Amino acid sequence: MLAHWLSAIWYLNFSATVVLILHLIRTGLYRRYGCLFAFLSADAVQSTLGLLFIAHARVYAWTYVAGQALKAVLEVFVALELIRVALHERPALARFASAKAGYVLAGAALLAAAFVRLDISDPAGRPVILNALNSIERTMDVCLLLLLAVTVWRLFYGFRPGYRATEPSISPVSPFISWYGRPDYC
Repeated sequence: MLAHWLSAIWYLNFSATVVLILHLIRTGLYRRYGCLFAFLSADAVQSTLGLLFIAHARVYAWTYVAGQALKAVLEVFVALELIRVALHERPALARFASAKAGYVLAGAALLAAAFVRLDISDPAGRPVILNALNSIERTMDVCLLLLLAVTVWRLFYGFRPGYRATEPSISPVSPFISWYGRPDYC
């Protein structure tokens, strides 16, 4: 019974991703949210290839590993893009925040790579590369969650006394806080 629900949720997620991609194209927002568009497209392509090669274990595994690695890199660029969009009212602050967030995320990537060697959870029969990829993914997702949470906090409480962001400035970042805060991501 649970397998049917998981399958239904997977198809709903895939359908929502395709609808969002088509909406970004139709409205022309793919130009403004290029990294988000690339991330969603990579997710849709990975899901489609996964469906096509599900019977071929080796091809499916490499499709999964390559897709997850690409999406992990794109997640960083999506976060930087969201910071830039959220701070569009203050271009100098947006450039500064994006640059500093880039340095923080580069350090997080190095930290994630170091944690691969320290990760003691090694389920029997599971490929080493998959375990390493999941370890890096978990570390980067927690760092992205913290970075986006700090960004939203700074938008609510301002960068200097008296500055408060408007409601539309908060909206591009908030859904990603809930996405990276999911229990299966942390």
